[in-house]
Amino acid sequence: MKNLFVLLAMVFVPMLASAERGENELRISNIQTEAGQQVKLTVELVNENTISGIGAYLTLPEGITMEDISIVPGRWNDVFTQAFAKTKDGRYKFAVITWEKNDYIQAGEGNIFTITLNVGKDVAEGVYDILLEDIQMSVKEDGDKYLQGKGNKYMVVQNVGKASLEIKGRGEATGIDNVPGAVHKDAGIYDLTGRRLRTAPQKGVYIQGKKKMVAK
Repeated sequence: MKNLFVLLAMVFVPMLASAERGENELRISNIQTEAGQQVKLTVELVNENTISGIGAYLTLPEGITMEDISIVPGRWNDVFTQAFAKTKDGRYKFAVITWEKNDYIQAGEGNIFTITLNVGKDVAEGVYDILLEDIQMSVKEDGDKYLQGKGNKYMVVQNVGKASLEIKGRGEATGIDNVPGAVHKDAGIYDLTGRRLRTAPQKGVYIQGKKKMVAK
């Protein structure tokens, strides 16, 4: 745990005065899923400068948590490390850092890592915002007099990266909750995941009102 916070502290340090830089941006993709499922948030880096480390804060809707961060092969070389931790304000801060001088991410664009999210089974259908905030990158730029002999430098490249998470339904349920309607012939009919049916199935178990029914 101590090493985790040391790594995060290496990225989330006070910013130094900045000379003019190229454009460097993290982009996150819109995603769809069902409540009760895991889903991967794809993070893309578009960079004009050479990058050796990235850190940011991830803000998620209530009921959704960060499970893991995984490198996407291609733009990264072999020597890197990643870490994340939940902060007191409920956000997640994470860092991905390369350790060798030759492992810098060269200028270009493409996916660099994915973030695995757990969507709680009680999250309601709807569209929610996901935010990357206070994004910082470790920039190494040859010929920069300010950087000569001082190694990497941290700078904020953007304030917010934004994407939407759409919850379209519920995943497999382990029980029956909140099934509306009284028990009568016109009561709503539901399957065991809580989805409403137009008519009762010809075979199997379903819910009508609050009563479990079996069709044979």
